[in-house]
Amino acid sequence: MDFRANLKTDNENIKIISTATYTDDGNNQMSHGTVFFLDSRYCNTYVRTMVLGGVATKPEYRRNGCVRRLFDYAFQQSDQEKAVVSILHPFSFSYYRKFGYEKISNHKVIEFPVSAIDYIPRYPDLVHYTSLDRLPDLLKIFEQFSENRNVMLKRFDASRFPVSSSETRLNTYLYYAKNGEPEGYITVKVEDVFSVNRMVGLYLHITELGFVNNEALIVLVGFVRKYQGQVDNV
Repeated sequence: MDFRANLKTDNENIKIISTATYTDDGNNQMSHGTVFFLDSRYCNTYVRTMVLGGVATKPEYRRNGCVRRLFDYAFQQSDQEKAVVSILHPFSFSYYRKFGYEKISNHKVIEFPVSAIDYIPRYPDLVHYTSLDRLPDLLKIFEQFSENRNVMLKRFDASRFPVSSSETRLNTYLYYAKNGEPEGYITVKVEDVFSVNRMVGLYLHITELGFVNNEALIVLVGFVRKYQGQVDNV
């Protein structure tokens, strides 16, 4: 087995290493994965964290120790980086328990009709995120939102806050309080289908929501009501 690691990014905020295993002759890639080192929050304190992502092995090479080789390398690197914790999104809880991981939260998808929030006033005055000029405001909201919440990865650039795009159909909107302070944001995506002669809205997917107080949360939910008539469900 030919294991390769390539340092992609290394700065004060994040270190990224792409890895891959190849057959002994080096001609065929068997698996790949990416190792990240950055900070995550616990009890309002940031600690060095190893994150694993994009781990996959081609079917014909599975159960040959490719992933184990990746983990051996990753844990060696974590010692050098003085990482305190490691997190990942598993395809199998039982499999990753072999490497010392355990479930820390459930993944819940909540669905409700837009009519369920009729009692909240509509709020239209959010600002569409179409320029990186507003990135500092988003980072500020997220930093405050993550306070007193564990396992929140620190954000420092636009990688997790891409500008709204017709390509991805993801749109982010910001809420500013009367004093001009940014206090909330919401990222949404409309799922629709073409039916007969028009697009029919199916769902409004809320992919992310961040707020610094209850007033901001109510405003963001009120903004969701602006999609009534376009979609029936959230």
